[in-house]
Amino acid sequence: MCRFYLFLFLVLATPLWAAEDQTISEELYDLKSCRTIGSTDMVEVLLEVAGMTQIVTPDGKAEKEVASPLKAVAGFRYEERVLDFQVSEKPFFKSIREYSLAKVKMNIGETERTPNLDSNHRFVVCEINNKRASLFSPQGPLKSEQLLLIEEIPGNTLCLDLLLPPKPVKIGDSWKIPDSALLPFLNIDGVLEQTLEATLLSVADDLALVQVVGDSQGAYLGTFSEMTVNAKYQFDLRAQRINWLGMLLEEQRSIGHVVPGVDVKARLQVQISPLDAPKNLTDDDLKAFNFNPNETVIRLRYEDGKGLWRFHHPRSWYIIQDDQNSTLLRMLDKGNFVAQCNIVAMPKTDPKTPTPLKQFAEKLVKGLEKNSITVVASEESHNSAGYHELRVILDGKVEKDLPLRWVYFLLTDKNGFQTLVVFVIEAERLSQFGDSDEKIIDSFRMIN
Repeated sequence: MCRFYLFLFLVLATPLWAAEDQTISEELYDLKSCRTIGSTDMVEVLLEVAGMTQIVTPDGKAEKEVASPLKAVAGFRYEERVLDFQVSEKPFFKSIREYSLAKVKMNIGETERTPNLDSNHRFVVCEINNKRASLFSPQGPLKSEQLLLIEEIPGNTLCLDLLLPPKPVKIGDSWKIPDSALLPFLNIDGVLEQTLEATLLSVADDLALVQVVGDSQGAYLGTFSEMTVNAKYQFDLRAQRINWLGMLLEEQRSIGHVVPGVDVKARLQVQISPLDAPKNLTDDDLKAFNFNPNETVIRLRYEDGKGLWRFHHPRSWYIIQDDQNSTLLRMLDKGNFVAQCNIVAMPKTDPKTPTPLKQFAEKLVKGLEKNSITVVASEESHNSAGYHELRVILDGKVEKDLPLRWVYFLLTDKNGFQTLVVFVIEAERLSQFGDSDEKIIDSFRMIN
């Protein structure tokens, strides 16, 4: 545990507030945040998660659900400076963070993983635009596991002011938490129904304690998620800021195309210490950065994985499976399944006599002969990486007359190493698929 420096967070477990038997006051308290553009905080976060996760795996010709115990402990420490801060019906917030700690120890069944944010990507921009938070590093593309590490945490500090009451309140008053606050606060894509309500519990020594409780039903990456929330936060009336948040969260989520099902309980603690001036996020420190997302920085990179390749991919693609000889990705658009990409290592060949295009296409058609296959296009070329490239596009139908498109790439390097990349797209999703295959293939490099 100490190797993650989580002992730094233990002091957060017991916030100081007034005894519950204090006299109820009719005094009104204005819990209005003074956070503005340029405000800077030091943030420390501890997240503990335990429960079960469920995935669907092949079992012969059928599929079966497999459940595994899940346990995770994550620690974060970052300085956060506000770049934009607009509170309205459609709030817009933006900040720049400098992470000195972002690490998780996760056990799923017998497998242990410890993803972390490397020092070359410690600067991260967080943006909230009437939906769940989006994060990217202006230093360059993140790995998918790094993005999940920093983006999938509930209780995003940039959105906490959305939990404050819209007008002055007295002890015992309650107010409803708006849906626009729940998307970034619970990190969900949409709210179907929710009952979250906040209540001012007490005020002592200029510290107001607020409780937020309720249930939420919503959507997350095409799945259905049910959450039960029991949270408290502390508002410093002198500093006019939330300086502490503690939350117990229970979630049940169905199995999706790109995420496992979960039945978990989580404990979150957040300590926020406003700074008089930035330490590592001064104007001079930030001159080199572009805070606006562009295709170069928001794409994700696959490298140091188990496969014999590296590449970049749009955020709509999710890595589902990764082993030494194959990698599987799936693409979602607004929660809808669009396509699948299979990357498979092929036997080495003589680079002087690569597979003929006609032979390659005929073999593909024969392999899919039960699916009413039509060859749409085929071509042979050398791509930007210098690989010999065969590309074949097929249209056809599978069971239940589902129209599909297959796009095959056979890549051969100068040493004869080969990789097969196959995209399978639902025909009705071709417009959403766009040029996703080209974006992956153009950056694809084999590692030998």
